[in-house]
Amino acid sequence: MGTERGDFWDRIMIKSADDNKGGEGMSQGEMLNNAAVLVLGGSETSATTLSGATYLLLKHPEVMKKLVHEIRTTFASDAEMTFASVSHLSYVDAVLEETMRIYPAVPTISPRIAPKGGAVACGKHLPENVWLADVQSIARTRLTTRQSIVSMSYFGINQGPYFYRPDEFIPERWLSDAPAEFANDNKAAFQPFSLGT
Repeated sequence: MGTERGDFWDRIMIKSADDNKGGEGMSQGEMLNNAAVLVLGGSETSATTLSGATYLLLKHPEVMKKLVHEIRTTFASDAEMTFASVSHLSYVDAVLEETMRIYPAVPTISPRIAPKGGAVACGKHLPENVWLADVQSIARTRLTTRQSIVSMSYFGINQGPYFYRPDEFIPERWLSDAPAEFANDNKAAFQPFSLGT
């Protein structure tokens, strides 16, 4: 009990002395970005989505009724419910998609590095080897001599002009036969776990 033991990050700090001049660890920028990935990876995405879904279903009993109906008319017993069979429930999927649109399961968009030769975002050239967030969802650009960061909040995307009636919980917008009023929803803007490598 009296011994001080560090965690794995202590070893990274030791190996990364002097901004990793020895090449055995990580630069400060790499440490910052990896720390962000660890926080993201350690977040409770399933618990967040299920908590949000429970809240929204209790606030919208008509949606809960449709969800229960789909499940109970699809399966005769619990034994029929498997990962594969449940994945075919379109209304369950729509409820989960709509839940993640309203309550994003992931705290931030994952960072990206601009490719060799750089990239163009919103008409601005971003030099290669700079950290980027999801370039397809750009709201803010901050350029310095050392880095370029492009990002947009999930909440801003999901509650913004990409969706009709964005403040309302309407799972039907995600169905293949969605009401016509949702025909112009930009569902490609919805990327709950970011996109790309």
